[in-house]
Amino acid sequence: MNIAIVGGGERCRVLLKTLKKYTFQELDPKVVIVADKRLDAPGIKEALNQGIEVTTDYNEFFERDDIDLIIELTGNEDVFYDILNKKKKAVRAFNHETAQLFWELSRISAAHETTKEELSKTKTLYNVFINELMEEDVMIITPDYRIRDTNDTLAKKLGLTREELIGRFCYEI
Repeated sequence: MNIAIVGGGERCRVLLKTLKKYTFQELDPKVVIVADKRLDAPGIKEALNQGIEVTTDYNEFFERDDIDLIIELTGNEDVFYDILNKKKKAVRAFNHETAQLFWELSRISAAHETTKEELSKTKTLYNVFINELMEEDVMIITPDYRIRDTNDTLAKKLGLTREELIGRFCYEI
């Protein structure tokens, strides 16, 4: 899928870096040209850095036969409607708001994955700390005095497993 981008601002730069960084399973998105009136815009600089063609006039897109999708990132509705009126019938287009939706979905997904990964790391560190580094008895209790967790040292001393202790009242033990 060959992509043309109108608007070389910061979002364009981020999109270019993201497309370069990740491998896609079903699509092979490739930005072939970026347009912005400012040649010093961050997305234009990134495009040049990646060897992507740049222009100051997005009207050049409509003469090309190698574009499948045009992404408008200017935030200007007039620009988007102009693209819709001039693009070839087979070329798809979406505006900055649609792009924002995809960014938000991506951000939420990345945050979710990061949270799961961080939680896993934290659990691992916690288990190493209370079971391998602490030689003292450790019992974590809830406000209603139920055992939330113990370390292996305490469980062994009591002749029980952690699973047998968790959920019971501490005063029972």
